[in-house]
Amino acid sequence: TDFFNDNIPNSQPSFDPDLLTYDFSYSSSFASYTGGTSGQPIGVLPPGFEVSTNNVRGKLDFEVYPNPTVDMVNVRIPENSDVRTIKVYSIVGAEILMQGVNTESVHQIDLSTLTPGVYLISLIESNGRISSSKLIKQ
Repeated sequence: TDFFNDNIPNSQPSFDPDLLTYDFSYSSSFASYTGGTSGQPIGVLPPGFEVSTNNVRGKLDFEVYPNPTVDMVNVRIPENSDVRTIKVYSIVGAEILMQGVNTESVHQIDLSTLTPGVYLISLIESNGRISSSKLIKQ
């Protein structure tokens, strides 16, 4: 049988293989249904729908050292990156610390007041992209 079954009573399917559209309607004594691609090619986004690739780029390659650490940790941010903020989170996601970023490529963060454990250190760029790395505080 045909993939788009036109043997259903009261159904009105239409498939255009050149445009890759598929629309259908079905009515019965108690309900009617319509569906499909509304005349749009299959896989085409509706008008006004925007796609952004900003969040598809790879993770920012940054260094955190020493790791594990006892008190101070260094964060080396690559040149030509647009990092605005460094944040430290607990392993359950609570924000512990936030530090703005200046033009220096290496930033020191004092973790001496934190209890030993596993933390996440995140770099936030101006476009909203977030890159994170695990940090162990001894």
